[in-house]
Amino acid sequence: LKDELFAGTPGLAGVKFILSDLATDRGDRVAMVLDVKGAFLYGNVMRPMYMELPSECGETPVKVGRLVKALYGLRDAPLIWKRHLAKTLCHMSFLEAPNVPSMFVHHQKEIRAVSHVDDILCTGEINDLSWLFRGLSERYVVKRSMLGPGLGDRVKYLNRTILWRKEGISWRADDRHVKTLLAEFGMED
Repeated sequence: LKDELFAGTPGLAGVKFILSDLATDRGDRVAMVLDVKGAFLYGNVMRPMYMELPSECGETPVKVGRLVKALYGLRDAPLIWKRHLAKTLCHMSFLEAPNVPSMFVHHQKEIRAVSHVDDILCTGEINDLSWLFRGLSERYVVKRSMLGPGLGDRVKYLNRTILWRKEGISWRADDRHVKTLLAEFGMED
């Protein structure tokens, strides 16, 4: 059962590949970070699942409902979403990398993308990334941020900050994590 619930996620090597692709001087490549809102709610459950209905439903006896869509907190919700996203991207002519989970390539448009649950990091030319954004926006509620000349010099991805500078691209941990850790260990002062 464990393998049926496991959703592979890309290692940091996948993200480094995307950033390396961005740094390679091949014209007007930029980066886009997408955040799919409520991602787990888009996929259909793969097996019969029931949950107790909340008391706000007005019935005194305990009632249960059969789930049709995945919910946050379900063990297999990440796998359901990953399969759903992969199917959507395949319909848009993306291919999933066979050896790197959740990495997708659109060869004709030269878009590279890596997804970690509901966060997607992509590189490509701005017109092609806009095409991808429009295509995903037809199906999902998607928020985007852009990185590149004239677009923005920083984006957040997986609690890291990606910076675009004249010297190149850098990637660092989000400063908020330092503050959180210092507070957790009582070391603010």
